[in-house]
Amino acid sequence: MFEDIVSDKCYLVCKACGFIEGPFPLGTLFAGPAGQLPCRKCGEKRVNKNIEVYGNVKVMKFVPQDDLTLDELITKCGQAANRKGWEIKWDGTARESFPTSVMLTAHELLDAIDKGWRDDNRAKAFEELGDSLVRHFHICHDLNVPMATILRRIMAENEKRPYKHGRKIL
Repeated sequence: MFEDIVSDKCYLVCKACGFIEGPFPLGTLFAGPAGQLPCRKCGEKRVNKNIEVYGNVKVMKFVPQDDLTLDELITKCGQAANRKGWEIKWDGTARESFPTSVMLTAHELLDAIDKGWRDDNRAKAFEELGDSLVRHFHICHDLNVPMATILRRIMAENEKRPYKHGRKIL
């Protein structure tokens, strides 16, 4: 799906944190080999098997990973955050508490409006939505939230609700 939207663009993708920088027109030249450019978000070097070479400069194209289940995404997001020291505990005994973590997801959503929509920058808005999901998934991982089960139940309940949940337009 994402691949269809951006087929004429290239992105720099960080394998460590998933941060996507771009879009850039295909063939964009960077300051050095793309594998040596540090990620602006986490500082890790970017590496990707899916690259195009222009002279001595490698440009990474975003290619989606194999389809992962929701539970697999939750596990990957949680493990990655915990490796960086961001473990979440319900009781607040860890560095990150549940309330703090939930507010950080809200902050990512606000960034989608502030840094994306207000500046008419869809790529940035969508990136912030993704950041919000990463934070949600991290919470689900650390607190063992059965999100797939919860979503299925909520979707089944919503199917039974009337159009616009019975609200009347004034």
